Amino acid sequence: ASILEDPSEVERRVAVVDNSGNFDARWCDPGVTVVSCPDNPGYGAGANAGLAEIDQGRECTLYLVLNNDTSICPGFLTAAAKALEVGVGAAGGPVRDATDSSRLWYTGGGINFATGTVWQRRSEAASKRRRDVGFIPATAMAVLPAAWREVGGFDPRFFLYNEDVDLCLRLRRIGWRLLFEPGMICEHRLGSATGSNERSPLYLENLTRTRLRPFTPRPHRFYLAGLHT
Repeated sequence: ASILEDPSEVERRVAVVDNSGNFDARWCDPGVTVVSCPDNPGYGAGANAGLAEIDQGRECTLYLVLNNDTSICPGFLTAAAKALEVGVGAAGGPVRDATDSSRLWYTGGGINFATGTVWQRRSEAASKRRRDVGFIPATAMAVLPAAWREVGGFDPRFFLYNEDVDLCLRLRRIGWRLLFEPGMICEHRLGSATGSNERSPLYLENLTRTRLRPFTPRPHRFYLAGLHT
């Protein structure tokens, strides 16, 4: 709903991906396309299916991947369109906690290649600085269609978590920049994917499984398995 309500003059098309097979399309705006994936292939594969549907027979200037528990703030789409300047493959902005908008969850970040972990800034000062970053969460990620196609979208082997880390790494490896844009503000209801914002067994299992895959040489995988469990 927040995408359709954004006052930006950016033309938009919206697809809702249903990974449960139980979604009632009558709740959607008439202009929204519902893509059904009843076998639940995972977040990344679902996003791939949604963008493939949006792209059919149309020339899109940007893709936006948005969690179902995330709402964009007014002006987000204009900021996203401006962020995808020459050389920028993907962009994101400040992510605030939907239950407490004073709490910042992401204001830029990167990847620690020694430990296989992602780090995130969470400060007001960092939220106001436009700059290149090493990682953008798929909570609300704008992607240049040419860059998306060049890397083939999300790797469907990442069922839950770290599909965004993998995508960011593949974009960076072929020369695309990742940009933090202060105007791309959104609010995220943390923990909705697993039913809790605590470290549930589902969270820990999927985080550990996927974190070992994107960039870690095989000799280090046993070390990381111990580190993240």
